[in-house]
Amino acid sequence: MNAVLLVLLNSILLVTGQMLWKIGLRDIEINSVANAISAIFNKYVFSGLVIYMIATLYWFYILKRFDLTKVYPLQSMSYIITLFIGIFFLNENVSRNTIIGTIIIFIGVFVISYR
Repeated sequence: MNAVLLVLLNSILLVTGQMLWKIGLRDIEINSVANAISAIFNKYVFSGLVIYMIATLYWFYILKRFDLTKVYPLQSMSYIITLFIGIFFLNENVSRNTIIGTIIIFIGVFVISYR
C-alpha cells in the first residue's frame, strides 16, 4: 500500500477517537482531577483512547516505512475528515472560513502526495 492510503487509514482512526471523546464528554463536568479520571472510564472516552493507541502503533509502522517529511504533512487529512464528521455526525455548525481553510488543506495534501 502506498503512503497516502496508509496515512488516510491512520487519520480515520485518529478522527474516530476524537469523535468518541467528544460524544463521551458531552455530559461530563471536568472540574477536578477526580472527574477527569472518571471521564476516562466513560465507554466512549475509553473506546476513543483504545483507538488512539491503535492509531499510534499503526503510526509507528508508517514511520518505519516512509520519510517523516512525506507522511507527517499527510496527517492533515485528519482536518478534512473532521470537517465531515463534525457536520454529519456531530451536527456542528461550520463557518465558511472553516470550509475554505479545509479546501486549502486538501489542495496541500494533493500537492504533497502528487509524484
